[in-house]
Amino acid sequence: MNLIGKEVIHKSLGSGQIVSQTGKIITVRIGEKQMKFLFPSIFNSIMTIQDKSIQQEIQELCETENYQINRQQEERMTEFEQRFAPTPESKASKAKRARKYKDNNNVAIKCNYCDGGMNDQTFGYKGVCSDEVLRQNVSVIKRPWCSAAECECKRYTKGEINRAELEQMNQNGTFICYESRLLKDWVASIGRVQREKRTDKPK
Repeated sequence: MNLIGKEVIHKSLGSGQIVSQTGKIITVRIGEKQMKFLFPSIFNSIMTIQDKSIQQEIQELCETENYQINRQQEERMTEFEQRFAPTPESKASKAKRARKYKDNNNVAIKCNYCDGGMNDQTFGYKGVCSDEVLRQNVSVIKRPWCSAAECECKRYTKGEINRAELEQMNQNGTFICYESRLLKDWVASIGRVQREKRTDKPK
C-alpha cells in the first residue's frame, strides 16, 4: 500500500501529508515539521486519511493488528498465570507464615503490562510500550502513573509530542516509567501516590 503523498488529519496537530513510508514507520509533514508515526497503529484513533478509497483497507489492517496484539497478550497472561500459580497451602502453613510476617515489613511491587522491546527472547519491559498497549494503559485502564499529567506517555497520547520524540527521550535516559526499563536496569519501585493531596509523593 503506497501512502506517499496522501493527505491526513492528526487529531490534535491538524492536517498534513505523508512524505515517506518505511516498513511500519510513516513520516508526515505537518506545517514545518516532519514527524514519524507507527503504521497502522496511528490510524486507530489519532489520525485519519482523507483518501476514502484506502480508508477501509487501513481500518482492516488496524483491526488485524489489534486482534494479534490482544491474542498475544492473552497468551502471555495465560503462560504467566500458569507459571506463577500459587500452590495449595495448609492452614498450619498459613498460620505460621502470618506469625512470621506479622510485622508487615514486606513490600509488594506491581508492574503494569509493557511490551516495549518485545521479541522472541523477551516479553518486553525494555522500552516504551507499543501504541496499542500505551493507549490501553493511559486512556482505557487509566493506570495511575500512565494517566498522570507528568507522564510523557500521557503527553504523547494528547499529541504534545510524537512517537519519535518519546522513543528518543527513553533512549536518552529520560524517565518514562519503571516498566520501560525493568529488564534493562533491573530497577523497580513501589511507586508514588497519584491521588488527593499526596500526589507524586513516594510510597
